[in-house]
Formats: sequence, structure tokens, C-alpha cells
Amino acid sequence: MLRSRSIKPEIFVNEKLAECEPLARLLLMGLWCMADREGRLEDCPKRIKAEILPYDECDTDWLLNQLAEHNFILRYEVDGKRYIQVVNFAEYQKPHHKEPPSMIPAPPKSQEKSQDERASSLNQAQPKLELSLNQAQAELEPSLNQAQPKLRPSLNQAQAELKASLNQAQAELESSLAQACTLFSDSLNLTSSLTSDSLIPDPLGGRVNSRIEELQPELAQSLTKLTQSLNNHLEEIEKLEEIKREMRELNTHLEEVRKEVRELKSHLEEVKREVRELNSHLEETKNTTPEVKNTTPEEMENATPEEREILSVLKSVERYPFDFAKDLQFIRDLASDYPHLDLLYQVKKWRDYKRDKPLTKKSSPRAQLRNWMKKANEWGETSNGESRKHTSAANETNSRKGKYAHLYLPG
Repeated sequence: MLRSRSIKPEIFVNEKLAECEPLARLLLMGLWCMADREGRLEDCPKRIKAEILPYDECDTDWLLNQLAEHNFILRYEVDGKRYIQVVNFAEYQKPHHKEPPSMIPAPPKSQEKSQDERASSLNQAQPKLELSLNQAQAELEPSLNQAQPKLRPSLNQAQAELKASLNQAQAELESSLAQACTLFSDSLNLTSSLTSDSLIPDPLGGRVNSRIEELQPELAQSLTKLTQSLNNHLEEIEKLEEIKREMRELNTHLEEVRKEVRELKSHLEEVKREVRELNSHLEETKNTTPEVKNTTPEEMENATPEEREILSVLKSVERYPFDFAKDLQFIRDLASDYPHLDLLYQVKKWRDYKRDKPLTKKSSPRAQLRNWMKKANEWGETSNGESRKHTSAANETNSRKGKYAHLYLPG
């Protein structure tokens, strides 16, 4: 009788169970339902199939062996009776407390221990086998790459030789068949000459018998030659079949080599594409990175501390084509054109503005900065951000008050 059991989600992603057939995976879940509270049941493949897989045409014993090989079940024998123990049954199932105890004897400890040792040895050997396979593959790839250019001419030469030998064998076969047909027609002519009227002068047939005796060796010789020719023909056919088989094998090997060459070409194309992308990225980096010239100590000494600070701010702006000598002269020109402006304060504001709207390849940074200074001068900004227009308007208001200040209404 099947029992209600639970299925954990981990069972669907179990890698060891994935190596078994789909029906074997379904069978394992059915064995959970069929087993008692200790995970044991009788090893009867026919009854197990009738209970778990009634509508599937399959070999239940073979499926059970798969589960046993992957250490999901243990098939054992006690007192001449065969049983099954589901491995780690208690980890996956929690039987009902009212379920009766198991009436099936436990598996022998020696057998259980040997199966655990075999499973552990397999688990230990698997990484070593994978490592050795990877090493062998890495060793074979260079030799394959070296042998491929050498193998292609030899394959083409072997293919040409096989075609030539095939044509030669076909010609020899046709000549053999022609000889056999000639011999066979000669034998028919001899047989027809035996029945001609010139060889039968009397009803007793005495001359016919003598003529038959005379022609009998020639007929036997013709038949021998015909048999020999047919045997040679069969040998040629066998050689031809063998040549065809070798040619098919060589064609198969050639297709494999072509496939590997195609894979290598595709891999080479990917590498070339990556190289092109890296080159383009490098070009973009070169284009976007401003060329900074080395600053001489004399130039550094000529600049004031405020000018050096302004130059460092300009240098920090992304994509700004910084040039110490050129920008130093540019700053001095701005200072002479706009003497009332705090250049350091305005350059910092311009830098913060360019963080939101960065420079591009087509930008003219110095022209933009000069335009910024021109607008700041028109608005009359001071170092603390106040407008000179607002300040002058306030002073004018204060001067207009005078003795009539009590009559002036603030606007």
C-alpha cells in the first residue's frame, strides 16, 4: 500500500539524481511512498512496477540498479529474501507517529558500509578524473592545432589516391566482366556446335560422341577460366567495398577536422572582434583624455598662489585641454579684462556647472569660460555671490532718504 510522503524542492536540482533516467527519478519518489517508516520494502521489481509505473513500458530492475549505483537505494538480502533500503530516508521523510513499525530486517552493516565506501571513493575520484580530463584536453589541443595543417594535405592526397584506385578497380572489373562474358559465349557456341546436323551423320550418333569427347577438355578449360574470372571478380568487389569503407571513414574524419577548423575560425573571429573593441575603446580614451604638458619649475614660480589654484581647478574639469602656459596667460587676460570679478570663485562655479553639463569633443572650453566671465561681469557678481546692481540700488535708496526718510515708502 502506498503512503503519503513529502517531496522537498532540493530533489529536483540534485545533480546525482539528474544522471539517472527520468523514470528512475519518478521511481525513487514512488519508493518513498511504498517504503515503510524505516524506508524499507521488498525487492520485487514486478510488484514495484505495478504499484508505481503501471502505464510505462520499462525494465524496473534496470531502473532500480541505476538508483543503487548512484547510492539512492541499497538492495540487500537477508535469509534468502531480497529487500530495498532507501538511503537517507529519514532526512527527506517524517512518517506519521501512528504508522506501524517496520517488519523488514535492516540491511547488514557490512553491505551498507561497503556501499558508503564505494560512494565516497567515487566522490573522491571524480575531481581527479575531471582534472586529468582537463589536462589531457589541454595537452591534446596544441598537438591538434599543429597536426591540422599537416593532416589536410595528407587527407587530400589520400582522397585523390583512393579515387584513382577506385577508378582503376572499376576498369579492371569491367574488363573481367567482358572476359567472362566472352568465355561464356564461347561455351555456348561449343554446346550449339554439338547439336549441329554436320556432326550427326547417322542415327547411332557415333561421330557425335567422339566429337563430344574431343571438345570436353576445351569445355572444362573454359568453365575453369570462367570460375577463375568470377572469383577474381568477387575479390575485386571485396577490395572495392573495403576502399569505399576507408573512403567513408576518411570523409568522416575530414568532416570532423573541418568542423574543428570552423570552430577555430569562429573563435579567431571572436578574438579579433574583442581586439577591435579594445582598440576602439583605447582610441576613445585617447580622444577624451586631455594631453597635459609637463610644467617647468620656472613656469610654476611665475604663477601666483591664486593663479595656481585656478589652474588646478581648470585641470580637474573633465575633457578640459589643460595647458599650463596657455591657461596661465588666459587667466591673466581674464583678470585684466574683468578686474572686479573674483576669478577663483567664478572658475569654481563654472566647474560645478560643467559637472552637470560636461564638455564634449566639439566644445571650446576657454571661449565658454570667457563668456561665463562676461555674463558674471554684466550681472556684477562679487566674491560672496551678491550682485553689484542690487548693492548699488540699495545705496541709491539709502541716499534718497535724507531728511525726508520718514516720508519714504520702501519699495
